[in-house]
Amino acid sequence: MLKDITLAFFAAPLGAALFANPVDIYSPESMAKISGTAFVNTGNVERVLLRGEAAFSHHNPLWAAATTNSYLWGTFGSFRTENDWSSRNHLYLFPEARIYPFAMHWLETSYRRRIDVRNQAGAGATWAIVSAPQTILKLSLMLSGEATDYAAAANLPDGALQSTERPLMRGTPRLYFRQNLGSESTALISELWYQQALQTQNDYRWHWETGIEWALGQTLSLKTLLVYHYESAIPQRVVREDLAWTFGVSAKFVSDKPQTKGEPK
Repeated sequence: MLKDITLAFFAAPLGAALFANPVDIYSPESMAKISGTAFVNTGNVERVLLRGEAAFSHHNPLWAAATTNSYLWGTFGSFRTENDWSSRNHLYLFPEARIYPFAMHWLETSYRRRIDVRNQAGAGATWAIVSAPQTILKLSLMLSGEATDYAAAANLPDGALQSTERPLMRGTPRLYFRQNLGSESTALISELWYQQALQTQNDYRWHWETGIEWALGQTLSLKTLLVYHYESAIPQRVVREDLAWTFGVSAKFVSDKPQTKGEPK
């Protein structure tokens, strides 16, 4: 039986990182989450925004796997603003070790950034600098190959066209931090990653997010998150930077206590 089922409703349009969080060995061994968003504004401004997400993860001392799949739909008046889906999938070996390998596959589309489809697969390793129930600090390094189909040609900051080489090789360092603030009911979460094309110096991406999560009890929790994303390669009439503030509430239903590292299974 799944140890954890979560239903979450978020009140802002952007809240999911491009990469799923590192495997948490202190979470329930098997976990499923379903979230949904509905935002409708009528009158002087007509705005509709719908978002759904489904995630599943499993871990044991030998291996771990996680998948997160989401869909976003939005309109502003008679104009479509979002029609995006994303699938992020990870496989880990020996996730309780200080250093462990992983493989990643990521598929996404982005209507606003005019990305018809982005397909990226890679492998790397994670160093658990600090791994404890109260504090998690992890550094990951990954090498990946990418194929992105844009609705129009993508331009770099100097005006040159992005390389059409397939796969386009990229290197990604990533830092993830989680700290309980005084008690288990409040946690600070932060993530920073940088993705660089190996053959083109000015083809890169930045992603940073940080936020706080408050548990209101065993079932309900609140979360607020600040997200910044930058891509240097974009089609014309697309802005390179995105900045969003999100907040939401989630309901968690637990059928068994969380599994922590070192406990008998």
